[in-house]
Amino acid sequence: MAELQGGCRLHKGRIVGWARDPDFDGNIDIVATIDNGVLVYQGTANIFRPDLKEKCIGDGRFGFNFSIPSRTFDPNTAIHIRQLGTDSAVPGSPIILNGESIKLAGGCRIQKGNVIGWAKLPDSDTPVTLKIATGDGEFIWRGMAKLYRADLKEKGIGDGNHGFACQIPAHLLDSRFFLHVREVCSGKELPNSPLEIEDSFIHYRKRLLAILSPPIWGVVDSHEVNIRTKLDDRWLSCHPRRRIKQLWNIR
Repeated sequence: MAELQGGCRLHKGRIVGWARDPDFDGNIDIVATIDNGVLVYQGTANIFRPDLKEKCIGDGRFGFNFSIPSRTFDPNTAIHIRQLGTDSAVPGSPIILNGESIKLAGGCRIQKGNVIGWAKLPDSDTPVTLKIATGDGEFIWRGMAKLYRADLKEKGIGDGNHGFACQIPAHLLDSRFFLHVREVCSGKELPNSPLEIEDSFIHYRKRLLAILSPPIWGVVDSHEVNIRTKLDDRWLSCHPRRRIKQLWNIR
């Protein structure tokens, strides 16, 4: 059996290429598997490619193009592409994957003690599996981004079922740390990750300061100016009731 003609490469998180059996006039079926033999793709190499037609390679319909499943590999996994039913590999196979191969769209943020966000792979509505952990490696949450979000649907982001939400454990709310949100298999971080979580009391003090320090009007050098209260760290660290009394006395 003659060797296959063709080639394959990684392009924007997808595997693209072409394959042709010089001893066969029609199109061939190809399969893609990972190291442990798990099938990740099967199809016919019959996509039209003008570059093949220009080079007089048949009618040019020997191309293939498929996305990389997010839950089927670990970093540095090899994807083997061959003709179905044979050991004939497509030139360029195997393709070695890594974290940079994954083009992960989405975002995450902190809201009311929860990590919320969305995640999606390009050209695929298959839910992405995520893992959230602290910078020290403490496990927080693992799950699939499959919650429905109307805003994603309105923006044309898949079917809208790409959201996720995770409650931050209470014992972590009184410390300052970072949360890393990653795709499980590749280890690639979600956009906006890591998230900085600050001490809940510090956050409370800042909120209270914003509420209790309105502009104070006064006269300086015969000019009316807007004097905003200036508070040092010592003032911030005192008890909220004392701060309220101080503000009351200023007024």
